[in-house]
Amino acid sequence: MLIIASFVVPHRTIDPWGLFNPYSLVRILLALTLLQVLSSLLMSYLRGPHAGLLLGFLGGLISSTALALSLSKQSQESSEDEARLLSLTYLGALLGTVVEAAVLSMIGSDQLNWRLQGVFLGPIVVSLWLVIWRARSIQKIQFQPDSIPTLSVKSVLSLGLIIMLFLAFSKVLQTYFGEVGQYYLTFLTCLFELHGSIIGNTQLLQNGTISAATTGNLFALGILASYLGKMTLVIAMGSRDFKKRIIKYTGWLSLSLIVAWLFASAALSL
Repeated sequence: MLIIASFVVPHRTIDPWGLFNPYSLVRILLALTLLQVLSSLLMSYLRGPHAGLLLGFLGGLISSTALALSLSKQSQESSEDEARLLSLTYLGALLGTVVEAAVLSMIGSDQLNWRLQGVFLGPIVVSLWLVIWRARSIQKIQFQPDSIPTLSVKSVLSLGLIIMLFLAFSKVLQTYFGEVGQYYLTFLTCLFELHGSIIGNTQLLQNGTISAATTGNLFALGILASYLGKMTLVIAMGSRDFKKRIIKYTGWLSLSLIVAWLFASAALSL
């Protein structure tokens, strides 16, 4: 459906405010769907002692929130060693989420700004470092049957709806609250759905509604909100040992995000 739509939808904005470009949206959703289909196929065949980390990364491409919820539930009946392994899978999911967000932000803009991608670099590097450092003596992770998120057409269509609502609300909030309204919208959206916000803000950058510097700020705020939203799920539903590990990892990742944002902001101001 998305491939067919990419040939028939207009290549220009169709709303009075110049915000919604159907072709750009279809192109991003198509790329996202291809990533998720590939992830689903790979997850069906993954085996071996390091499968848990790969499943975490690929699960993060589909839905890191759903995976965080499942891992939190599974941790309630796990030993300390199992909680350690589950926390590494959680880290893999966060890594997959941020990598996918970076890819979507590049696909969504005709003019790639490499300095803008610096916002994603800190969390990606630190996530990789934590996974490699903690996975030196990893064992096989046995997941419960419902732990791994599944891909569905409904999830893709829901994301498209979220993006359209995001663009609509962004115009309303900017009209009444100025640029501050966009920050509120991004934070609240990313507590539940990071990629919808990334795509929406990339569309606003592409249309000239917001600057590259503001987009970088919104990306950083969105990633931080995503971390906090998932950590809240873990605190509410995870085991004590799992909570301690995730809170510590979230702290490290948030610090890396702040440092990366500061460097990216300085570069964008030049």
